Amino acid sequence: MGAKQVKIDYNNFKITVDGQPVNLLGKEPFAINGTIYLPLRVVGEALNSSVNWQNETKTVSITSGSTAEVNSLRLQLTSKEQEIENLKKQVAVLQKQLAEGEDLSNLERDLIDDYDEIGDVPVDDITLDGDEDEVDVEVEVDLYRYEDEWNDLRDRDIENWLEDLVEYIQDELSEDTEVNGEIINIDNGDVLVDFYKDGDDDLEVDYEDDDYRGGGSGSITDVAQGLSGESYYVGDIEFAVENASYNIIDIITVYMDAEDDDAYDLWDELSTGEIENDVEDICVDIAETFENDANADPELVKIYFYDENSDLLARYDYDVAYGSLD
Repeated sequence: MGAKQVKIDYNNFKITVDGQPVNLLGKEPFAINGTIYLPLRVVGEALNSSVNWQNETKTVSITSGSTAEVNSLRLQLTSKEQEIENLKKQVAVLQKQLAEGEDLSNLERDLIDDYDEIGDVPVDDITLDGDEDEVDVEVEVDLYRYEDEWNDLRDRDIENWLEDLVEYIQDELSEDTEVNGEIINIDNGDVLVDFYKDGDDDLEVDYEDDDYRGGGSGSITDVAQGLSGESYYVGDIEFAVENASYNIIDIITVYMDAEDDDAYDLWDELSTGEIENDVEDICVDIAETFENDANADPELVKIYFYDENSDLLARYDYDVAYGSLD
């Protein structure tokens, strides 16, 4: 480190930036041996930069104003990009909801066209709410006008209609769709029937219409006659009830005729387990029909199956109390 004597020339030097004069704040530039020296802080700040002196390291630190501005703009851009991404997600959700709503609207129209009557009771409207994961169904009927027709319905009539309705909904949405619904009397808002099906589980039906169907006030004869022509399946073989009767010792006797031309061969291809499972289901359904629709208390169901040539395929006895085939 040394010292040197120099000649400094002051000549009223001026500084401009982009044509605009810079306020020197009393720090006048000067020249030494033809080199002009300018006050660094004044020049730096005029160029939108910050100038700092770090005494410990004897360092002048200059931070470009453009760098700080760029960093600020980058932060703003990142923030705006995040806002755009969030808006895109919201738009996607709204578009999905709109599409699902349109799908449900189309499905509602199809349902009211195809499922416009439960027996002889007209369906006023069918509305859906939800998505393919879970959908709520509201079926409206008017018992002010059709109370007698509703009273004539059997549980089986309602259940068959609901099974077809729910199956159609799941075919259109997803086999895993959870369906929860009600049949409502629009005359007074009474819930007549609750129903529920979770994916491929069995349909659950709960009746709340005792005030309209009398809690099973039909006669045993009417119920037996009503079973005539009802279809049931053993495996893929369709059978129809030819005749059903209920005797004084609480035994139901049912004769079933095959509707298929190759029932004999199809029956022979079924395993004993397959046959017995389906036969038990049929017997349970028939016993419950008499219990619910006629307040009967059956003890035994005797059931006979005939092939396409009216030859006996098999007969079974079902013990209602034990819930098993004898």
